[in-house]
Amino acid sequence: MARWYVPTPSPYVSHPATWHQPLHLHLAPMWSELRVCLGALHGRVLDVGAGSQPYRSIVGPGVTEYVTFDQAGMRDVTHHGDAHRLPFADQGFDAVVAFQVLEHCERPGEVLREMFRVAVPGGALVVTVPSVWPDHELPRDFWRFTRPGLTALALEAGWESPTVTSLGGFWSALGQMAALELQHHALGRAVIPVMNVVARRADATARQPLALNLLLRATRPR
Repeated sequence: MARWYVPTPSPYVSHPATWHQPLHLHLAPMWSELRVCLGALHGRVLDVGAGSQPYRSIVGPGVTEYVTFDQAGMRDVTHHGDAHRLPFADQGFDAVVAFQVLEHCERPGEVLREMFRVAVPGGALVVTVPSVWPDHELPRDFWRFTRPGLTALALEAGWESPTVTSLGGFWSALGQMAALELQHHALGRAVIPVMNVVARRADATARQPLALNLLLRATRPR
């Protein structure tokens, strides 16, 4: 079982989970897409809600400074405060990123406007959010997002040409919800690796447009 099933690391940190792990359906698509998006970044980058900064290692070689921001009490970040009022001057960053953060903000549209304010003209936005996920980090868990809803929030905040990509489709969403429960049972853990492989391959056959997570990319107009 030890070779067949690999538990989630403790303490948890986002990682490119293999198909042996219970968070594979959640994390593997995210890491795959972010390697491409973050690899293209350059200049000064602001990570809003940076936490343990798991994606810092995959930013582009052209990034000259990686500034981290999170709420008070979070260790290993360079700035603390409220994402609704970022403590940075206007137009100071070539890219602004946030990973699984907006669902914990009471007013996510306002946060996107702040991210817009601190981005330079032509600056990039890269954001991931959950579309299907259980309650977590309570009591500060406020939102789940749809493609049209996330697009509308970005446009209202001033961002240009937003694109939203699904990270895990219908079967991945169902499989991941099952894996979260099955990981607590010995027999269930034996099923998870098979379910991971089947769900990833079956996503393309789904007729329902359900998404596990969403990736938003946009640009500040020049």
